[in-house]
Amino acid sequence: MKTYLLCLAIFCALLLPRGPIREVPVSDEPTNEYNIGMSKGTMPRFIRRCFFLVLFLSLIIAGGGCRRSGFSAASLTPDGVEYALTLEGDRCLRFSVPELSGAGRPKVEISEADEDGWRRVRMTWDVASAAAQDELAARFDLDIAPDFWWAPHLAPEEGYVVAQHVFRSPAIITAQGPLILAVVPDLDIVGRRTENPWFLDYDAPARRFWLGLAKTDVPVHTLFKKAPGMTLAPGKVELGFYVTAYRGSGTVPNPWSKTSAFL
Repeated sequence: MKTYLLCLAIFCALLLPRGPIREVPVSDEPTNEYNIGMSKGTMPRFIRRCFFLVLFLSLIIAGGGCRRSGFSAASLTPDGVEYALTLEGDRCLRFSVPELSGAGRPKVEISEADEDGWRRVRMTWDVASAAAQDELAARFDLDIAPDFWWAPHLAPEEGYVVAQHVFRSPAIITAQGPLILAVVPDLDIVGRRTENPWFLDYDAPARRFWLGLAKTDVPVHTLFKKAPGMTLAPGKVELGFYVTAYRGSGTVPNPWSKTSAFL
């Protein structure tokens, strides 16, 4: 903002007249495309204004580039069978890679951070034959002590989850002061296997949450509980999410703003 105001002040100052306005005497000489509206040794006012407008816009673009180059995205690095998310040297989160019966651990692909700091994590298994497994889930362990939690549905007791049925704006958001962390299921692959629905789960006191595949029942109105009996058919099985960690701005940071804009 300070850069914009400085550029605006320079732009306005350059457009101010330099001394009294003088009338340009009308010449008896024939006019042509080169001397219309020009006095000797001067540029037409509209050309000066165009020049300074271009300069002003260039300074704004340069200022925006400088701010973006100073942006610090969280890093995501392997740590044994886990991956650790760190922001400015501080570890925020670890997640484990699950095993699938008969297929082992997945191939893990992690994208570069986009301009807003989101990284995509995608896990892929090649299943040769049908695998019976009640749950296939990545577990996330927080290295921060959140004073804020948000999820799109209730999971009040062990076994209850946020089922794919209520994935309207699916995310787990936590915050400790200005430090905000968010995980969003990869909606490009959610629901591809209708027989293997997705779920989110969380345990705030244990500072832990999950994203995975499992069947669910509805034992109580509006609540979903994991159910046994899931089988994964042969073929490609995918599980993925987007993750970011950042420090919110303002006296009271808005923990929903970046995730809402992303979704």
